[in-house]
Amino acid sequence: MFQLFEVGLSSYIAAQQANAMKDVYFPLGDKGKDVNLLVPLAFIVGDNQGGDGIAGRAAVYNETARRICRSCNATIAAYDTIESDSCVPLNMADIIAMVTNQDWPGLRSLHQAPCWNPFFDVCYGGNPGGIFTAACPAEALHALENGLFLHSLKAVLGGCLKPQEIVLLDASIQSWTKLPRQRLIRSSNFSHSPRLLFKDGISTLTKLPAATKVGMMFALVVAAVTRDGKYAFRKLSDDSYTDILYAFEQCLCYWAWLKKDYHWNPNDAVAHQTTKDAIAEMLCNLMKCVPRVTGRGWHIPKLHEQLHVADTILLFGSHKNVHTGPAEHNHIELSKKPAGRTQMRKDTFDWQVSNRLVDKYVVDLALEYMKEGSDTVLPVPIAVRAVPLLPHNTVYFQLLIAPVDGQLHVLDISITNPKKEEMMMPPMYVLQYLVKTCYPLFERNLNPNGITLQCFTELYLNDTIVRSNPSFDKDGSWFDYVEVCLYDTDNEPYKTSARVVLMYYMPTKPEERFVVVHPAFQFSQTHSVLTTFFRMQYVDDPFDIIDDMNVVDFDTEAFVLDDDNFQPLPEPRLITIDSNSIVEHTLMLPYHPCSKFMVGVRSQSDWANEFLNTDE
Repeated sequence: MFQLFEVGLSSYIAAQQANAMKDVYFPLGDKGKDVNLLVPLAFIVGDNQGGDGIAGRAAVYNETARRICRSCNATIAAYDTIESDSCVPLNMADIIAMVTNQDWPGLRSLHQAPCWNPFFDVCYGGNPGGIFTAACPAEALHALENGLFLHSLKAVLGGCLKPQEIVLLDASIQSWTKLPRQRLIRSSNFSHSPRLLFKDGISTLTKLPAATKVGMMFALVVAAVTRDGKYAFRKLSDDSYTDILYAFEQCLCYWAWLKKDYHWNPNDAVAHQTTKDAIAEMLCNLMKCVPRVTGRGWHIPKLHEQLHVADTILLFGSHKNVHTGPAEHNHIELSKKPAGRTQMRKDTFDWQVSNRLVDKYVVDLALEYMKEGSDTVLPVPIAVRAVPLLPHNTVYFQLLIAPVDGQLHVLDISITNPKKEEMMMPPMYVLQYLVKTCYPLFERNLNPNGITLQCFTELYLNDTIVRSNPSFDKDGSWFDYVEVCLYDTDNEPYKTSARVVLMYYMPTKPEERFVVVHPAFQFSQTHSVLTTFFRMQYVDDPFDIIDDMNVVDFDTEAFVLDDDNFQPLPEPRLITIDSNSIVEHTLMLPYHPCSKFMVGVRSQSDWANEFLNTDE
C-alpha cells in the first residue's frame, strides 16, 4: 500500500517544493494576478480504518491493542479514563526519528508500521502531528452516526427493552404516519430535525444509511415522552428511563452542534477547553446511562476519537469541513449510478463505469450549452446539482354564506370548486366559527345577500409554504403547525404554537390574508432538552385558564391517563390571525390521540446551543 502511496503522491510532493508553483496566474472575479502558490496538506477525509491505513497504524482494535488511536499515544487503559486531556498527540517528527533509527520495538509497541511512510514526505504546514492528525479526523458520519449512535440504539433496543416493549415503541412511532401531514414531519426537512417517520418502526438497524440512524434515535426520544411510548419503558426504573433519555438527547445536541458553521474564536482558549470538557462529559454519561454489554462494550476507538474533535476544530475550522457526508453522497451520481449501467463483469467493470461517467459529463455539458443566453464555455460538472422542487399549486375555493329566503337566522353555506367540493368543505365547527366571526347578525342586516370568502390552501412563508389542505394528495390532508405571535389580555406579545385550520381573504380586500388557527395556550412546560409540552385550547376550557397556567395540572391532565375514561376531544377553540403573525413552522405530535396536550419539538439550532448551554 505504501508503494502505491509513493507513486500517487509523487507529483503532489513535487508541487510542494520551493518555487514549484511560482508565478501562477490566480483569477479572482474579473481580475487576477501572478502568485506563488503553497499547497500544504490540511487533512484527508475518510473512515477510521482508512485513516489507520494511511497513518500506518496496524488495524488492531481488540483488547490486545497497545495503542488505540492513530493520532495520539492512548493505550487500552484510556477507554476507562474518559477525560478531556487524557492523551498526548503524536508528533510526526518523533515517529520519523524512530523509523530512521530503526527502533522496531518502539514502533511495534505503538502498532506503527516499521517502514517509511510516503506521507512523511508531505508538507502539512504548521501542523506538528503531520499525517497522524491529518489522516481522516473523527467526523460525524462514521464515528458518530455509524458509530456511537448505532451502538447506543442496539444497546437500548437489544438490551434494555424486551421484544414486546419494542413492539409497543414501534407501534407508537408508526402511528405518526397516520397523522395529517405537516411540513416538519416529512423526512426532507432536515434543517429543523432529523427524519422522524419509519413505516417499519425502529427495531431494524441493519444496512441503514447514517441519517436514518440519527432519525431513529430522534424518533425514540420523541416517542419516549408520549404516553404510548413511555409505556414501553414502564419496566425500567425512573432513573434508568431518565438516564437513557438524557444520554440520547445529549448525543443529538452534540450532533446538531457539529453542524454549525462556526464554533468559537480560535484565540478563545477557554471555549476550546469548555468544548473538550463537554464532549468528555457526554461520553461519560453515554457509557454510564446506556451500558453496552455486547462485543467490547464501549471499548471502541470511535468513542475515544470524539476526545480529539475539539482539537480538530481548532486546526481545521467548522466540523463540517471534515464531514465525509457530501463526498459520499456524490458517490451516488459519480459511482453507483454509472456502475448500475454496466454488465457487472469483473474484467470490464472499471472500463464500462468510466465510459458511463464520461457519457454523463458530455450530456451535462451539452445541457449547459443549450441554456438560453449561455455564451461562455462552462466547466465539466463534478458534483450533483440540486434542483429545487416546485410547490404544489394552491387550490382555491369559495365559501358562500347567505340567508335562506331572507331569513337572517337561517343560513346556507355552499362551496364552489368544480373538482373537490365535498373534500374541501371545512368541518362544521369551522363553519360555525366563520359565521360567528365573519357574518354575525349585524353584518347580515348590512349584507342580506350574504358574503363570499375566497379560501386558499397554500401561503408562502419566507422560502417555504404553509399548507392547510383537507385533500392534498393520495396521502390525505395536510395541516401545518406553526409558531405564531399573539397578544395576551394585557396586550403583551407572546409566541405559541398553533395548527393552521383555514386560510382566506375577502374578495373586497384581497390584500388582507386571514388565517384561522387552533392555538396552544401561552404557557408550556419543558419536558426534556428537545421537547416541550403544549396545552391546546378547547371551547370547554374554563375562562381563567387563559391567563393562569396554575389552573392546568400537567401531571394529572397529560401524564396520568385512564384508558377506561378516554373521551373524544371537545371542539377546538379557534382564533383568526393575520398571515404576518406566522413566525415559522414547528413540529407538533399528540401526547395521546385523546389528550389535549401536544409534544412540541425544538429546532436543531436550539439543540446545538443546549450542548454547551449557550444562548448564541
